Amino acid sequence: MIPTLPPSMMDALVQAGGGAGFIAFAIALIVQGRRKGLKERAEEAEQGRKDATTEIADLRRQLNEMEANFNTKLADLKTQFTEQVERLQAENVALLDVEYRLRRRMAENGLTHDDIT
Repeated sequence: MIPTLPPSMMDALVQAGGGAGFIAFAIALIVQGRRKGLKERAEEAEQGRKDATTEIADLRRQLNEMEANFNTKLADLKTQFTEQVERLQAENVALLDVEYRLRRRMAENGLTHDDIT
């Protein structure tokens, strides 16, 4: 794209003439280039911000999925653990009952623990 100057600058360029006109034209090109550069950088920054926002949302979604998965697995493990503890407690009660009955029978028969070991 060929840079263009506003009519007022073109008039000033014609009136200034020679080297001064060339300098004014060069300054106008630099200013226009900087404006274009700033606009491009602003657009790139905006696109980068949008990309980062999208990535953050994706990471949050993944984190929420991982947390839900973790909570589900933890609940399953708690259930399994509770069931195992209940089973072992029931076995323990049964074994204590057997031990109590055996000791009572031994006592009825006049035996002690040392007699059977």
